[in-house]
Amino acid sequence: MNFFPGEWNNDHDYMGRIFSYAIQHNIGLGGPDVVPYRKGQMKNNYPFFHHYKGRINTIGMAVQKPDYLYINPMTGAHYTMEEFLSFAKNYLGATILFWNVQEPFFSKQLMPAIENGKNY
Repeated sequence: MNFFPGEWNNDHDYMGRIFSYAIQHNIGLGGPDVVPYRKGQMKNNYPFFHHYKGRINTIGMAVQKPDYLYINPMTGAHYTMEEFLSFAKNYLGATILFWNVQEPFFSKQLMPAIENGKNY
C-alpha cells in the first residue's frame, strides 16, 4: 500500500477501505519506502499502518535504494539502519523488513549487524 491515484490524505477513503478489508479478512499488507516521517507517506499510507499496527496479520515494508539518500532532518545526516528499523517496527508496525543492497550502506551497516547476530 503506497498511494492511490487521485487520493490525498484518504480524501476518497480508498486507503481506509483497503485497510478495513485487510483486517476483516486477515490479510497482510506492505508498502515500499521506509523514510521516517516523509510528508508524502505521512499523508497517505503511514498513518494507516500506524493506526492498525498489531491488528494487521503481517506488515512488510522495504528500505529501497533511494531511501538511503534521504537526510534525517533531526540529525542532518543520512538515515541509519537503526533509524529505519525503529521507525518501521515502532511506528509502522512492520513485522518484515526488506533491505536493498545499496552500497556502502549494505557493507558498512547492514552486513556487520547481521554478522553480529542482530535480527534485521
